Amino acid sequence: MARTFVITDAAADSGFNVGDSGETIGDAAISREILEGGSGSGTGTPDVGNNAARIERAVIAFQTDTGAPEPNDASWESGDYVVNINVTTARATMQWVATYLMSRTSGGSYNTEANLLLQTTDLSTTGVKTHTVNLGSAAAVNATDTMYFVLVLSFDGLHGNSTVVVTMGENIVTPLDAGAVDELAAQGVVVMQ
Repeated sequence: MARTFVITDAAADSGFNVGDSGETIGDAAISREILEGGSGSGTGTPDVGNNAARIERAVIAFQTDTGAPEPNDASWESGDYVVNINVTTARATMQWVATYLMSRTSGGSYNTEANLLLQTTDLSTTGVKTHTVNLGSAAAVNATDTMYFVLVLSFDGLHGNSTVVVTMGENIVTPLDAGAVDELAAQGVVVMQ
């Protein structure tokens, strides 16, 4: 059974760097926790600003709870990790160009486990947008690692700064095993321990 995480209104850490097309991207414009059984309805507005190459980028980051590291598993299953965002205020010429699935160690290091690059997901219209990141083989991580998703937005730098509005509450669906007890509970079976 897949594990589904909800993008919440709770702020998460944002200090990281990730390489995309040979450039380093810094802190996230929006950084939120994702929780199983969570909820969210707030909004976030990533401001896409200029960089030296006149390609404007913004980063949105979603991570599991750092207080109780999730998914609390030393191996993340291979398969599709489906990330949904709800664009409620669109912006012409803006695109969602990349998504990274990363592990974050308890020491604060980030490791890319899988990515989806060179995308042109249009953000000029409102609605739910989706990226599917495929983890080709199981990732050996530490059980204390948190799951981190990094979304990169981009548009032509000749148009100045720009924003879109993303509303929280969408799902991130993973192929992670919920475990036998959780699967039975989801089916309404009470397990006596």
